[in-house]
Amino acid sequence: MFAAARSPESADRLRADLVTALKERGSIRSPEVAEAVAKVPRERFAPEAPLDAAYSVWDVVVTKRDADGKATSSISAPWLQAEMLEGARLTRGARVLEIGSGGYNAALIAEIVGPDAGSGAWTPRCAGSSPCRGPGRTRTRKPSSPAERSS
Repeated sequence: MFAAARSPESADRLRADLVTALKERGSIRSPEVAEAVAKVPRERFAPEAPLDAAYSVWDVVVTKRDADGKATSSISAPWLQAEMLEGARLTRGARVLEIGSGGYNAALIAEIVGPDAGSGAWTPRCAGSSPCRGPGRTRTRKPSSPAERSS
């Protein structure tokens, strides 16, 4: 039964339902954000979560816990991510730096800005000598100049 619940068809349906719900509540207002949410498989960034939890409009999905069970990493609720993406007014070809990304939002950004522009995430764990790599097309590095950090 669990395998059926994690089938690609049910994930596709839940992703489409999520886009519809986010449009209805006004969190998605542009075709670019709608297309990104419809295309990026949120469940890949929360493999331990049931599909219905991964695609809940309102819920944060905890993706990592420490030895004491305290949440140390999560994916923000879809309504909030959609509103942040809409607020950023991203365009194709834009250069984007996201600080502290867990991956899903960076994948949404990469979908919007396109493969040639890329998006990246910089987290404290990436601050060593070699950059961390996000999933898919994301490119990750620390900004190198004050101008780059402010743009």
